[in-house]
Amino acid sequence: MKRTYVLRGRKLVEKPKRRYEAKAPMVIGDIQPYFCHQTGSYISSRSEHRQMLREHGMIEVGNEWDAFSDQPHLRDFEPTDESSDAPQWAIDEISEGLK
Repeated sequence: MKRTYVLRGRKLVEKPKRRYEAKAPMVIGDIQPYFCHQTGSYISSRSEHRQMLREHGMIEVGNEWDAFSDQPHLRDFEPTDESSDAPQWAIDEISEGLK
């Protein structure tokens, strides 16, 4: 089972699992109309926005998917002594917790 840790002061502690129970339906509102410089027209809905992106071969930054990336997944990244930005004490605490 995957465990998640958080840093509390200088100590790594296991993050408690929380379950969010919505008290009402969650609805995402539509986007505000905006002027698209690519087409010269106004985009007034999410469907028009997605259609414009498809027609012009564009992607939103932050919404890319792995097919566009040659980079390895971060979850597959194994830090080395040279590449690690994490403090050594944090790495040691995680390693001890996994044994």
